[in-house]
Amino acid sequence: MSTAGIRQRVAKLESVRDAGAARQHLIEARSEDAKCKEAELIASGAARQNDLFIVIRRFAAEDFAA
Repeated sequence: MSTAGIRQRVAKLESVRDAGAARQHLIEARSEDAKCKEAELIASGAARQNDLFIVIRRFAAEDFAA
């Protein structure tokens, strides 16, 4: 097999692997909104169920009131 053929096969394998790999998504939300935003991303097709979701929690002053 030629070098060009090997490069073409490797490129094809890498593109297939990347297409199925989990992606990362950053969500900024209050605690109760994070799961809703995650579900919206999945429903819209922007994310998949097996993707990694990183959530930055936002808190309001009333969350700390005693």
